[in-house]
Amino acid sequence: MRIGSTCRVVLVVASAVLAGCGQEERVVQYKPFFAGLEGAKTGEPAVLGNGSSAAAPTDESDLIKTLPDGRKTVNARTVRQLILVIEQLLAEPDDELMFDQVISETTKQHLISQGRDPKAYVQYLHAQRREIARLFARMPLGEHSPTVIFEATDKNQFVVRLTGAAANGLYFTRIWVAMDRGRYRLVWIS
Repeated sequence: MRIGSTCRVVLVVASAVLAGCGQEERVVQYKPFFAGLEGAKTGEPAVLGNGSSAAAPTDESDLIKTLPDGRKTVNARTVRQLILVIEQLLAEPDDELMFDQVISETTKQHLISQGRDPKAYVQYLHAQRREIARLFARMPLGEHSPTVIFEATDKNQFVVRLTGAAANGLYFTRIWVAMDRGRYRLVWIS
């Protein structure tokens, strides 16, 4: 009888110890469908893969900086930031800045090899401003939007592709980008 009661005591103690041991849970990535849209309320804020919160708005004032000598510099470290810069430069045109710091060298060289003027691409973007805005509106979190696929296409080149019903009825469904010295540049919109 003594062995049975000892087993019961051991089982009770083991149960108490195990009950006190809880599993630690950590959310690594969570993107509610409407996270990042102005005025949208979700139960929990979005968490990106790096642990940062996507619910906090991006500070657009740091994306285009005016240096003390009057020159401007673009600082788009994410595709979402590049989208914000493109939207801003299409709304308040600064074609020189768009050409020099937003359009990638790959695009410029490709257009030159085709016998085209690469600066004409900036005018094309202005002419397609409405269609570009429709594309960007359907990827509010850029590469982290739930309706897109972000794929590498070449070394330091990527495509952000709108998928499913979100792509229906749009002229453009992709933005091709390149990483150049830690900043994203526009390769093409198709």
